[in-house]
Amino acid sequence: MASIALVTIALNNMAGGLERNIVALANKFVRDGHTVRLVTFDWATAEAFYDIDERVAWFRLGTTEPHSPISRVERGKLIRRMRDAFTTSPAVTHIVCFHHGLMSRCLAARGLRSAKIICSERNALSIYDHISTPKWNRNFLALAAASRITVQFKGYRKDYPLWLRNRIVEVPNPIYSEPVVAEQHLNRERVILSVGRLNAQKQFQLLIEAFDALRARDPSWKLRIIGDGPLRNALDQQIKALGLQSCVTISQPTTNVAALYTNARLYCQPSLWEGFPNALAEAMAAGMVPVGFTKTRGVVDLVESALGEAAHDVLAPGGFNSANLAETLIRVADAEASWPSWAHRARRVRELFSTQRWSSAWDHVIDAA
Repeated sequence: MASIALVTIALNNMAGGLERNIVALANKFVRDGHTVRLVTFDWATAEAFYDIDERVAWFRLGTTEPHSPISRVERGKLIRRMRDAFTTSPAVTHIVCFHHGLMSRCLAARGLRSAKIICSERNALSIYDHISTPKWNRNFLALAAASRITVQFKGYRKDYPLWLRNRIVEVPNPIYSEPVVAEQHLNRERVILSVGRLNAQKQFQLLIEAFDALRARDPSWKLRIIGDGPLRNALDQQIKALGLQSCVTISQPTTNVAALYTNARLYCQPSLWEGFPNALAEAMAAGMVPVGFTKTRGVVDLVESALGEAAHDVLAPGGFNSANLAETLIRVADAEASWPSWAHRARRVRELFSTQRWSSAWDHVIDAA
């Protein structure tokens, strides 16, 4: 059996896809008999949103805010604490680094020890089209030291340089939602649902603008957004400015989001980029009709995998703007006769991205590293 450390920046009360996946992976490995430790830069008082198996050791190593800049001195101290976490008996044999942004720290903390480093990428590399950090940074170059690199869709492999591609393995996220029978679609409300962190990446402001255009055409529709984040106040102000308070709501994250998937018609993911959009996948598994942009890596990969050519009927072509999204929302909302067919195809994601496939893929990664 292996001794595995899973490394990410923070887990404290965070309900995102990365956080859910790393906790699920820790729980899976410990159930399989491996020694497992979570290593994060959280404060010692941090609490996870998702339930962590009591057999998993959680090393909370932070002394500063997890996502804030730190000095060289503090970085050195953090790496020493990481080294201690890696060498606590039994010393780690595998380090799973969640995203290449942590590669240089993991390498420094590993030192000359023989532990294998696996980088689990959490985003499509199209992220670099939308952020200020250049792609060819030191952490990206540090992928040269990874034994294996996991990506969530096979199409992502071609975005990496040739000298890395033979180490890249496709490991999609699993879908946990319960099966939904077709009859459950009959009484769904005319609701568009969207789930995610309220930040610039998710582009909820475009969704609200697009919904305003749909609402002007068909007042029977409502929009429900589930999430929290730095743009909450700005989005609330936008809703008020457009006079949409009666039909647009923003609610806090919930562990029972599955119940929402079975009572809404359309799911919209307007993001700039994704890795594996978990909420969209679970909504599709529940038979919701997906809507998004064709330019969003992760969204287009997921929707095309299930809907095939029909993906072009529900994804907005062209640039990231509210007019393109509104046109697609209106087209999909008007195509009521096509909803059952789209929903039936969407539910295929349950088989395509099953927990069994995910578990077997990770077993292979650990064995082959």
